[in-house]
Amino acid sequence: MKRLWAVTAGLAILLTGCMDRVAQLPELEFLHLNDAEPAETTAPAGTAPSGFQPDTGQPITFEAVTESPAQDLYAMTLRDLHDKLLLPSGKELELDGDIEKNRFAVYDIDGDGREELILEVTQTAVENRFTAVYDIDADGDLRREVRYEADISFWSKGIVIAQYPDAAEHEGDFVPYAAAQYDKEQDAYPEFAYVSAIDRDTLTAQGLSDEYPFGADKSNSGRVYCISGDTPIDVTEYETWYASWHTNLKELEVPLAELTDENIKKLEE
Repeated sequence: MKRLWAVTAGLAILLTGCMDRVAQLPELEFLHLNDAEPAETTAPAGTAPSGFQPDTGQPITFEAVTESPAQDLYAMTLRDLHDKLLLPSGKELELDGDIEKNRFAVYDIDGDGREELILEVTQTAVENRFTAVYDIDADGDLRREVRYEADISFWSKGIVIAQYPDAAEHEGDFVPYAAAQYDKEQDAYPEFAYVSAIDRDTLTAQGLSDEYPFGADKSNSGRVYCISGDTPIDVTEYETWYASWHTNLKELEVPLAELTDENIKKLEE
């Protein structure tokens, strides 16, 4: 995975020494509440009388049609991928597998009151797999909010966690991960941390025991943690930092569906 460079470079930085820092994550306030109330209408919701049937004299009713340009654009994007193997970026997908085993969802994942397109592309070479979230910009064009070539999960408070099991080198059984949080002003997910670890037993097995930062391991736990390439910290410091943003988070269940012709048609109807 493309995070491999972070592990090697991070270890070199840690052993030469960097500025100590334990980042704190600010709370994010979503502004999707108290939306304006819809205007009252005299006609029943979903119908609008307009004239009479010539044969029966009964009123003609028409079903109200709710326009959804976002849904239309998302459907077009999925159709291009399904039928033409065209990714949202305009590049052609190098298919390795079944195109319909990729997955998607149209769902308000960031809590801004609008639905986003969540796309999970797995039917390609390992290094090209990704999960991304797309929105529509002011010009009505598709724009990307976040994209990770990793296994990602969505959490409350707009948190995204991307795990990189293939990037593990000195971590032991710890899986390196990146964490990002949705920012309403940017309408994007800026990353606030990339976390790796240095495991004493793993280094020893690799013949690198002298490179273990014993001074940082105040608890003698056999493992220290590195946040965004900073100086390695003790497990107690890492756990304090982790709790500062992860406590009370809930993982969101995203209703992902397979990229089948039938599922795309539901958006096109």
